[in-house]
Amino acid sequence: MKTGIIYIATNQITGKSYIGQTTNLHKRILQHKNDSFNKKSKRSYYNRFHTAIREYGYNNFIWQIICGGILEQYLGEYEVFYIDFYSTFRYGYNSTIGGEISPMKNPKIAKKVSDKMKKIGINPNLTILAAASNKGKKRSLETRKKMSLSGKGKKSPWTAQRNINNAATWKITKPDGETEIIKNLSKYCRTHRLHNSHITEGSSKGYKAEKI
Repeated sequence: MKTGIIYIATNQITGKSYIGQTTNLHKRILQHKNDSFNKKSKRSYYNRFHTAIREYGYNNFIWQIICGGILEQYLGEYEVFYIDFYSTFRYGYNSTIGGEISPMKNPKIAKKVSDKMKKIGINPNLTILAAASNKGKKRSLETRKKMSLSGKGKKSPWTAQRNINNAATWKITKPDGETEIIKNLSKYCRTHRLHNSHITEGSSKGYKAEKI
């Protein structure tokens, strides 16, 4: 049976990531690149991830496989799980909760995703209805511009959390056990090429961060 993988693309400048699924990573990466720079692409030229690739540069993203050997029919459920695990819908570049196969068909995943969305102030029922009603619709250039202008000046939850983290004092434990006290966690992660959310929730390349 055909198998696939779950991959993560991480911005080396911001530390933000995108989670995706595919049965051919090389082909999928080229597809993302094409969708990012080709306005005539039928895919999402204006979505978070492709906009970030244009803004920061394709070469500033690292692509990694985080889970492989997954039967194709289960890729959607795994994608939903990892988007939730890495919080890339809330803080990263994923524009949806993921899953080509609706996670709502699996009661356990449906409840987990629903609870997660409620915690961050998103009504899962309205989100699903909106996604269904907008499927296949093409917005005019004027509409897209209005949507862009309406969002200017508004800080995302990710930006707010990043500002809180940068203002805090952190104790960094390095892989060799040595510790260091720092400010501005984002800058530290960029300098050492670490993942912001990984270092605070667990570890990134053996580095751990604890707020003090």
